[in-house]
Amino acid sequence: MPSRISAVIPVYNGAATIAEAIDSAVSQSLPPDEIVVVNDGSTDDTAELVRTRYPKVRLIEQPQSGPAAARNTGIEAATGDLVAFLDADDVWLKPKLELQLSALTAADPVVMIGSGWAAPASAPARPRQRPAQKLDFRQILLGYFLGPTGVIADRRALLAAGGFRPDREGIEDRDLWCRLAQRGPVFFYPEALWLYRRTATSFSRLRRRGFEAGQRLMADMRPYVDQNWGDEVWQTVMAASALRYRTYFEQDKDPGGVEACSQILSRLSGHARHQAMLRLVLPYLAARARHRLSGRDGFWFEPLPPVQAFGTAHPGRD
Repeated sequence: MPSRISAVIPVYNGAATIAEAIDSAVSQSLPPDEIVVVNDGSTDDTAELVRTRYPKVRLIEQPQSGPAAARNTGIEAATGDLVAFLDADDVWLKPKLELQLSALTAADPVVMIGSGWAAPASAPARPRQRPAQKLDFRQILLGYFLGPTGVIADRRALLAAGGFRPDREGIEDRDLWCRLAQRGPVFFYPEALWLYRRTATSFSRLRRRGFEAGQRLMADMRPYVDQNWGDEVWQTVMAASALRYRTYFEQDKDPGGVEACSQILSRLSGHARHQAMLRLVLPYLAARARHRLSGRDGFWFEPLPPVQAFGTAHPGRD
């Protein structure tokens, strides 16, 4: 039986961007079966714009509760067996749902599939039809590349996993992806299928809260990683996260954040720090530098960290 897809769009004061987001969903080569917009207590004209311009869109209004709670409201209200997330300041490229659904069908069963993203300065050429890649849990735990707008997930799995946790603001998406990955396979479509627009509420503006929530996530997931791959692998993932955040805090001129990352790194083994820097962080930074030098701002998505970079304490589990 063909899958029904519900597009869920959380929005707060998004009158300037919500129309472009909805239009990108409506104009998909394989449109969603329904579009659910959750207005999270907007004080601008968002609700009136959606109600007037898009009468077929389901508009749900609630007091301001944050993006995690708004997405949860959309998941609960959705009637499709698949939920495709779309932030109100992002845009789907035309073949996104078609390509991802094709990959899902070929890789059945899966609980979730993500995709790469591009900056909106100049949209990339039509993405190629390519096979999706199965993700390892360790990639997902470090998975900055899995933005919500790129994700389609099984609705039953989302509900069973407990949805997004509002107390994990800044990494509430990665937190949920980790819980989903413990329930079934997660795949990634290795092409940019959506456009990411940086705004005042982008992740970079929530850096410190995201960092603190990330430490709680890493603590939650330590027993699972230890059991499957060993403590040294967990330390490598932890070191990669701390090294990347330290780079961000240095850019932000946040000495408190830099010091917090340095303290975490001082408690990890030298081998883990070396592995993380050499095999996970430096390749990422090099990819960013090559992209900036190329001037191709319209086509960039974060590279997948290779599974081999994490090492393994339990041969045969990879």
